[in-house]
Amino acid sequence: MKWTDKVKSALRTAVADLFSEETGSREPDRAAAQLDVTQARLNVLQDEVALAVARAKRAQQTWQTAVTQNHPDTDLLQARYQAYRETAVSLQADLAHLQQRLDALRRHNAGLHEREDNVAVLETLHTLHRDVEKTADSLHEELTDRQETIAQREDHAAARADLRARLSRDPRDNK
Repeated sequence: MKWTDKVKSALRTAVADLFSEETGSREPDRAAAQLDVTQARLNVLQDEVALAVARAKRAQQTWQTAVTQNHPDTDLLQARYQAYRETAVSLQADLAHLQQRLDALRRHNAGLHEREDNVAVLETLHTLHRDVEKTADSLHEELTDRQETIAQREDHAAARADLRARLSRDPRDNK
């Protein structure tokens, strides 16, 4: 294999290694799985909060109907409505806070993944740099050996040409 082919092959391999998709065995992301499970739980809680809001609205309608009909239990119905409404508002606030925390954790996890990917690229670059340095050193040695071989061959060719030139001159001049 010619040295230029070796250089091209080494560079192609290095570039392919650098830019290829990482098919490595990344550990399963337990944090992402936990975040997904937590989001599913929050979705269930959102459904429960929606039911609590609906109960509060029904209680409000019942209370307002009782007020318009001068029903004697309006105070009790108003207290029930107030309790449902306060519970629904509190649950909505708690759920919004939990969702914000979960979103912040997702962003943090994504940032960590990005950092992890960056480190992997840096490690690959360092490995590539080391490999290129080794290849360059090897090629330098090979080129130096080749240069010396060519210089010896040139010296031999020049010596033969000189000898041929001397022998081809007039034999009387050689005396």
